[in-house]
Formats: sequence, structure tokens, C-alpha cells
Amino acid sequence: LDCAACLWGPVVVFVGERDWRLFQRLAFFRTLHLIRNGVKVASKCTDREREGMVFVGRLSPEKNVMSLICAAEASQLSLDLYGPLDQHDPDFVSEVLHVLSACRYVRWRGPIPFGEVRQTLQEYRVFVNPSFSEGMPVSVLEAAAEGLYLVLSDIPQHRLLQFPACHYVDPHHMSFDGLVGNLLDGAANYGHVRQKYGIENMVASYLKVYQEVV
Repeated sequence: LDCAACLWGPVVVFVGERDWRLFQRLAFFRTLHLIRNGVKVASKCTDREREGMVFVGRLSPEKNVMSLICAAEASQLSLDLYGPLDQHDPDFVSEVLHVLSACRYVRWRGPIPFGEVRQTLQEYRVFVNPSFSEGMPVSVLEAAAEGLYLVLSDIPQHRLLQFPACHYVDPHHMSFDGLVGNLLDGAANYGHVRQKYGIENMVASYLKVYQEVV
């Protein structure tokens, strides 16, 4: 579908930089637009005291949830998980619940409404996303917009975001080794999102493309 759009679509917009770069080489004869997803950014970063780590998203094999749970528990790091269990694989669900039942440091808090995600993120110091692959990870942008330090899987989709306050982990060998607790300050991420990933930038970019077409 992406190839067909690049050949015959009147306007083609990518939200992921990695795909945009790939198709730029393949469809070098036409203009392909890159418009990154944007998120709301508060007028200032919250300065409240925050502790602990948080994961927000579907608890699924693709999100590398089992490795995340085991790594946090082994390192005795407080981690709260928010999101629905992936019901496509009953065996996976049973395994996750079984492992969680024996955890002292990791807790599943269940799903939360979309409107409460940002408020929930504000309660934590570190956001973790150890997934094997991503499109344009909006949850990462939202966490950074709240000034959280980021622990992300070392994959191209995360590296391209270029967050200044971030620790990368190997998703195939999940570990929190190397994290220094008192240095996990994510304030710089807030400024990075405000400059590059604010929703105002996204809207302005789409408006510009629309005006070029009409």
C-alpha cells in the first residue's frame, strides 16, 4: 500500500522518519512529506516530587512486557504497568498474571481512560518502553512532554527521536544495569518535545501541505 501511494497518491505524508527515508530513495522522482506526530505540551514542566517507573500501553509480546517485568523485579525497581492485557494469546496472559502474582516490585494497575494518561504519567519519574518495534511512539512523546526520563529499547524508531535524557536497552537482553537513580532527570525531554513534537508544529505542517494542494 505504501508503494502504491508513493506512485499514484496525489499527496503522500509519512509520520515515521525511518519509512520516509526509505521511500524517499525508492520514489526519488516525487516529493514525500514527513510530518511527525505531535502532542500537547504544557506551558511548563511539572516540578512535583516523583518516584518510580511506569509503562503505559498494551501488555503484549510485541511490547516485550515479560522481559520488562522480570528485569524490573530482578533489579528491585518499582514499576507500575497500565494498559489492557493482550487477549489474542490466552497462554501469554496466563503467564503474565502468574509472574506478576509473585512480584514484589512490579504491579499491573489495569487499563486507564485515554483522558487520564497524562495525569497518570505526572506521578512518575521514569517512563519505560522496551518494545521490539514501533511506528511513531506517541506514548513516548507524551511521557517526555511531562518531563519523564526515558528508558527505551535500542531500535531505530526510538533513536531517531533523539531525546537528550534517555537510556537505551537491548530489547533481546532486557536489563536496567547502568541506570543511576539520582541522575534520572527528564526535564530536558520536555524542552525537546516542545521544540520538535508539539501539536502546533504538526497542525501547521498539515495546513501547509493542504494549502499547496488546493
